[in-house]
Amino acid sequence: MGKYREKDTTAPVLPATNPGLKPGDFPLGSALSRAAARLLMKERRDTRKRVTLITNVRLWDGNENEPNVELWRDCGDTLMRFVYQPSVWLRPGDAIPSCPGCGTPFKKASEYANTFCYQTDCLERHDPDRVA
Repeated sequence: MGKYREKDTTAPVLPATNPGLKPGDFPLGSALSRAAARLLMKERRDTRKRVTLITNVRLWDGNENEPNVELWRDCGDTLMRFVYQPSVWLRPGDAIPSCPGCGTPFKKASEYANTFCYQTDCLERHDPDRVA
């Protein structure tokens, strides 16, 4: 019969784990324990599904020609937000507007009965998730 080895019960060190301080390293309820918990939560990425609804109907007060990206709303197992993307219908020869926030000119989106729809082309500049 072969030799039997005892089972190794030590946890392997994984490169993706955080070897830093954890709340359990400090007395329960202490300021250091709470600070360690806050740090862990800050580093944790929310993996819930995200839904962005883009509308050209202004749902709030503000500049009607400037995009507005709302903060994420907690909807249980999904995060959701509204994004306002302004648009304007113009006739040939009318001045094409620019975003008052960043100066980017509107882009042509569609045409109907000799009028043209222009909309903002700078949503990523107004998105707090994408601002570096």
